[in-house]
Amino acid sequence: MESTCPSCELLITQQRLHPYLVNISSLQDSQLYKCRCCNSYLHRYLNQWEIISIGYYDERQNPPVPSADAGSDTAASGPSASDRTLVPGRQ
Repeated sequence: MESTCPSCELLITQQRLHPYLVNISSLQDSQLYKCRCCNSYLHRYLNQWEIISIGYYDERQNPPVPSADAGSDTAASGPSASDRTLVPGRQ
């Protein structure tokens, strides 16, 4: 059954970024991300988030360990520091 991870749910409902997002495409005001935890595809346009394709999340699985590479992809083309919620361990 299709489902998103708790981190993606918080992203949609409370605009909280999480370390499992990997930027896969960027245009002027639009970014496409893939979640490494649930494999959902998310779109960010003008500071608004939407789920493009819901992945699969099993509560019994452990989320992947955030990597330094994924963090730099998200930080490089993600929201500016002023419009994102800080995630523990990331500045």
